[in-house]
Amino acid sequence: MKAMKGNYKPVAIITSFFLLLALPVALESNYHLHLVIMVCINTILASSLNLVLGYAGNASLCHGALYGIGAYTAALVSTNLGLSPWVCMIIAGSVAGILALPVGLASLPFRGVYFAVATLGFQQIINLVTVNWDKLTRGPMGITNVPPFVVGSVPLGMKGLATMSMVLAGFCVFSCWLIVRSRIGAELRAIRDNEIAARSVGINSFWVKNLIFCISAAMAGVAGSIFAHYTGFVSPDSFTINVSVTSVIMVLAGGIGTLGGGALGALLLTLLPEMMRFLQDYRMVLYGISLVAMIIYLPNGIIGLLSYRNGLFGGSSRGEEEGA
Repeated sequence: MKAMKGNYKPVAIITSFFLLLALPVALESNYHLHLVIMVCINTILASSLNLVLGYAGNASLCHGALYGIGAYTAALVSTNLGLSPWVCMIIAGSVAGILALPVGLASLPFRGVYFAVATLGFQQIINLVTVNWDKLTRGPMGITNVPPFVVGSVPLGMKGLATMSMVLAGFCVFSCWLIVRSRIGAELRAIRDNEIAARSVGINSFWVKNLIFCISAAMAGVAGSIFAHYTGFVSPDSFTINVSVTSVIMVLAGGIGTLGGGALGALLLTLLPEMMRFLQDYRMVLYGISLVAMIIYLPNGIIGLLSYRNGLFGGSSRGEEEGA
């Protein structure tokens, strides 16, 4: 019975994903399509962070900065060099991944709260650069007229953007799945559970964590480039510490160390403020209370709760590891 359930699970996930691709076709409102796009962007961002936070066990507080590096890179390259947004997306991911290397080299020797503080310092440095380096970033005014994604010479409409975003988000989650099931994924879990023991069996924990940090940063950079070309405008206000903290909350709310946790957390934290919009002045207060209650009463996230009840998602990271 277990074997049958394991065989049907990938088929069910793939089938569900292709059914979801029909969602943008069914939606007519640009507002609803906008929410779909933002959920997908946040899914990429949260899933990339989950590699570092959930599987490597390092609490990064600079993913908002890496997201911003991707957005600014795409905006600068496309507006100044006139390259295709598709090429800019690859460049943005590469630049974010490369810039993450010195950050990882400097931060990863620290553990726990010290690593978090070190990455927070990088977040603040990027914020200061985007605000004060007027000649490059245009400071608080931001960069305008970032070209949209095109197919041939035709700009993608909202439905096309939503479909593209869903495909890229699905590819990101699939890439995370491949990493988690690979040898590097096994080494990451060993390092997270007991780094000293992992080193004793020949795992180079420092370089494994650096590699996964750079991969995570590249994914965050891709998310930033999608945001830049979708909105057509980037400014320092879009990539503050709030983005980094929200990304962490997405991972915690969805399920830390689970492949679907980032996607579910992104869905929840993107839609929840919109659903509370009718509360007007009390919206953000109730939103904060909801998040605190969720972290206190659902420490393993929503996927952890569902897994505990019926094993629907394969549950916590340990459940995924056993099924891998």
